[in-house]
Amino acid sequence: MKHLKNWLVASHNSRRLVRIALLIGTILSSLLLIRPGQAQAATPLIFDQQVDDTFTDTTSCSFPIVVHFEGTIRFIVDFDQAGNVTKIIETSPGIKGTFTNPVTGASVWTPSTNVTLIRFNPDNTLTVSLRGLVDRIVVPGQGLVVADAGNITFLFIFNDQGHLISTQLTFQAGQYNGLNPEPFLCSILA
Repeated sequence: MKHLKNWLVASHNSRRLVRIALLIGTILSSLLLIRPGQAQAATPLIFDQQVDDTFTDTTSCSFPIVVHFEGTIRFIVDFDQAGNVTKIIETSPGIKGTFTNPVTGASVWTPSTNVTLIRFNPDNTLTVSLRGLVDRIVVPGQGLVVADAGNITFLFIFNDQGHLISTQLTFQAGQYNGLNPEPFLCSILA
C-alpha cells in the first residue's frame, strides 16, 4: 500500500491518470475500513462505493476547470492467502464526469463506463488496464469531439522507496486520444 500512496501523490497532476488516481484513492479509503480478520480470507471482497468528487484543474488550460465525478463504483478485491491485495476489478457503469469553466459557465460531460483492472505484481509494480468507454465528449452542434474507448494497459514502476519512476504503455487497442481530453476541453470551454 505504501507504493500505492506514493504513486497517487506522483500522479496527481498527470491528466491521463486522473481517473485512475480517483479510483485508487477511493479504493484506499475503502480498504482502510476492512477489519484485520476480513482480509485473511481468499474469497474476494465485493462492495459498492458512491463517488461525488469535485476538484479544480488549474494546469491544463489558461483558465481553471472544475472537474466533478459522480456515480457508483463496484469493487471486487482479490487477496492471496496471506491477506495481501493481488487484484482489484472496478466497474463503473454509471459514472459521469463533468468539466466546467467557472468563469463562463460552459460545461460538457462524459460517461465513463469502463472496467478498470489493477494487478499488484510480485515485483511491486502495478499493471492497470482500462477497458471499455473511458470518455466520450459530444458537443451540441458539433457532434463527437473526443472519445477514448477500447483496451489500454499501463505498467507503473516504483523505486525501492515506493516512488513512481516510470509509466509504460504496454498494450493499446481501440480509439484513444492519449487519455487526454484537455486540448479539446480548453477550446470547448473557453
